Parts: sequence; structure tokens; C-alpha cells
Amino acid sequence: MSLVDYESFSEEESVDNIESQTQSLSKKRTSEENSNLIRNKQSKVTNFESKDVNVNDKNLIEKETTQQQQQQEEEEEEEEEEQQLQQQPQQIHDGRIRNVPHIPGNWAIYVHVRIPISFDLKDMLSRIYSRMSPSVPSLRQLETIEKNVLHVSVSRTAFLKVFQIHRFVDILKKQLSIHKKFKMGFSSIDAYQNDEGTCGFLSLNIGRGYSSLLEFTRIVDNVMISFRQPVYYKDPSFHTSIAYTTKLGSITKAKVDEYQELFKNELSKFSFDIDSVYITSGNKDFRIALS
Repeated sequence: MSLVDYESFSEEESVDNIESQTQSLSKKRTSEENSNLIRNKQSKVTNFESKDVNVNDKNLIEKETTQQQQQQEEEEEEEEEEQQLQQQPQQIHDGRIRNVPHIPGNWAIYVHVRIPISFDLKDMLSRIYSRMSPSVPSLRQLETIEKNVLHVSVSRTAFLKVFQIHRFVDILKKQLSIHKKFKMGFSSIDAYQNDEGTCGFLSLNIGRGYSSLLEFTRIVDNVMISFRQPVYYKDPSFHTSIAYTTKLGSITKAKVDEYQELFKNELSKFSFDIDSVYITSGNKDFRIALS
């Protein structure tokens, strides 16, 4: 191409070319800026997502660590109790000797409802005890009275392995929690003795609420059978014990009848709202709320 050819282009054509190139460069820059902006946004989103994942991971790790610590503490408590029981195989309870020898790995467990001891109830229990103790010097109050609570059993004592306890509790919770709350009251004073014939008890029989307790016993018995444990008595007499003696025969029927006559009117005035069933194993209590 010659010099003449270059000179043959007009000035207007040159300006058009320059403007076209400028617009092209501008579009290219805008496109590059948009691409960079999109990449920056994506990077920020990724960073946020990464932070969220890290936070979730951290929370999950903390939760698992807490659960592991709780499990370890429970195992340490159980191991400590196990050692104490092994050191004292005939450990004394309220002055009573353990009748069932301790087997490592087995834990005593029983099901019951609780009666809170009000001021008026504690006063009556104290008067019953004070009147009977002179004629029965070996009579002792149960420690539950000092804790302001009375127990009414709806099962015999069973012995389960540690790994069975939570399953036992879960099954009973599903079956008992659907039952309604109910009222319970005393009917009379009575005397009982344990199956081994080593201890006698001064007790208060349950009148009102008997049918609800009987239904609980039927449910618990079925679960006991599935765990190959003993069922409750065939015709149960639900009661709460308030005192005991290791001298059998010292709580005579004549004495029981005498105090029944003295306190029958006062006994009938007590009424209790029962809203829970309890399962006790060792030093642990599992509460099942009624509907």
C-alpha cells in the first residue's frame, strides 16, 4: 500500500474509526468489570456459606462434647455406686439389712407414686408414731418422712442391668403417660411384713385412688414380664409405710385396731392430687407425668 492510499482517507472517516474503537474498548471494560463484580459476589456468598458451615460444625461438636461429658459423668457415678455396694454387700437401709445380695452390674429398680407430706400430715404421722413407740421400742420412722414424701409402690423391686434401665423407663413412659391424673386418700392403719420375714411395717392403706393404682400395676407387671422380672402381688393392698421394726410380731393387730379407732376420722380427711409416677433406680429418679 502506498502513501497516497493513506492520504486518501478523509478526516471524518478517521474520527469515526476512533469513536468505534473507543466504544469497543468501553464495552470490553464494562464487561470485565461486571465479570469481576459477579466473581466478588460469588466469593462473598461462598465465604458466608463457609462461615455458616463452620458455625454449624462448631455447634455440633460442642453438643457432642457435652453429651459425651454427661455420659462420662453418669458412668463415673454408676461406677462409684458399684464400688460402694461391693464394699458393703450387706449395706444397712434405715437400720434394715439388705436381704438380696448385691450382684455387680445389677441395679434395684421399682415403680411408685409419691405423696407430699404437708404440715398437717406430718403432725398426724408424728402423733401415731409417738403413741405406738412406747409399746414397740424397736419401732423406727422411715427416712422418707424426713424428706417430706411418702411412697406407694405399684411394683416389686426388680434388678436390671445398666443398659436395660433406660429402655425399661422408656416403655413405661409411653404406656403410663397417657393415663389421667387422679386423687388418692387413706382408708386405714395396718401392719405388714416383707417377703423375707425380716422386717415389719406400720402402714397406711390407700382407699381412694385404688383403681388407678391397680391399673398402673397391671401395666408395670406386663413390662416386668418382658424383662423376666417378678410381678406384683395378685390381690394388692396398696399402702404407704410410715415406720418399721426388725422385731416381728411387735406390731400386733390389737394395737393396730386401737390406733385405727383413734385416727380414722382424721385419716379420711386427707386427699392428694397424683400427677406423676416415679421409677427409682439407685440414686436416680425418673418422673413420668400423667395427662
